[in-house]
Amino acid sequence: MRSSVVIFILIGIVAMLADMVYEGGRSVLGPYMEFLEASMLVVGAVSIGDVIGYLFRGLSGALAYRLGGRAWVLLLAGYGLNVAVPLLAYLGDPMIALILIVVERSGKGIRAPVKDALIADLTEHTRIRGIAYGVHEVLDQTGAVLGPFIVAYRVSESYTSAYTILWIPYMASMVVLGVALLLYRRISKTMYPRGDTIPWGYIISVSLPMAGFMHWALAGYVMGLEGVGPATVAIAYTLAMLVDVVAAIPLSLLYRRVGDASLLVAPLMSGLASIAVIKGGVLVAGAFWGLAMVVYETIVKAGLADRVPSGSRFYSFGMLGLAQGLAWTIGNMVMSILSDNEPLLILYILAVQLASVVVLYKSR
Repeated sequence: MRSSVVIFILIGIVAMLADMVYEGGRSVLGPYMEFLEASMLVVGAVSIGDVIGYLFRGLSGALAYRLGGRAWVLLLAGYGLNVAVPLLAYLGDPMIALILIVVERSGKGIRAPVKDALIADLTEHTRIRGIAYGVHEVLDQTGAVLGPFIVAYRVSESYTSAYTILWIPYMASMVVLGVALLLYRRISKTMYPRGDTIPWGYIISVSLPMAGFMHWALAGYVMGLEGVGPATVAIAYTLAMLVDVVAAIPLSLLYRRVGDASLLVAPLMSGLASIAVIKGGVLVAGAFWGLAMVVYETIVKAGLADRVPSGSRFYSFGMLGLAQGLAWTIGNMVMSILSDNEPLLILYILAVQLASVVVLYKSR
């Protein structure tokens, strides 16, 4: 049990360091692409990386299911591909930069279901069971806040300087991951009996709210149309990240106390965040957006972990990531089309969230 907790903490530190790398790099990606004189087509294609990343979650979950106790190799590969971010310091071609961005997103997709399943397995018989995803999210988002601050400090010198500094957390993350995996391999052979339980009803019910949850890119675009300046949008996003950190453990405790009833927070916060964006409540939208994100990262994952045995978790988390990615992508396409018709857009958001509550109730 003690070894499992140590490995869990080490994986949290790895996630924190990795977030410093890719969130730091992404924080100045738009201006950097402009500096490289990338075309609007290339800049728009950056979003392909997110779609590919979600597809890789499904593939990685299925492969990890086959690998069982050897699934750690996918964790190593996924975090290893984070090397694409500091490499941006040396490559001045926008097309190569685009490829590196897709590589980084693919790495996140490869490691995500494995990491989520490991957190459940490592903490299953410990006192932190139920709040493990909250603890992990605090570490994860701490890196997401620190990374952009470090890059913001160095980017005044040059983009090369800003991206080069990210080698430090990248190398540190790989060293800590190596230690974690050495410990993990000693206990992994006894952790993965085969299972084929996939709670499809649950996966659909907790993915559906994302079809009515505005991606921050779309939210920022809508805010811009309403005359909100980029600085205010950035402040609202920072608020969202801070809310994420502060709310992670309390929401995990809520799940441990009331169970599935806490899942209703997902459609509630997703809907409120999107409607706040439409109605011009920028900071309110940021707060609700952060709450919605932390629900998906804590309560939703804990609920899935409690529904499936160890042998089915890799595959289940892979399918959850794939379903959420498809729902978010398709839903935001629909909301983009409806963005010039406010009543219809709000009706769509409310209908999606209500449908998700019904599906969640039916899947219990």
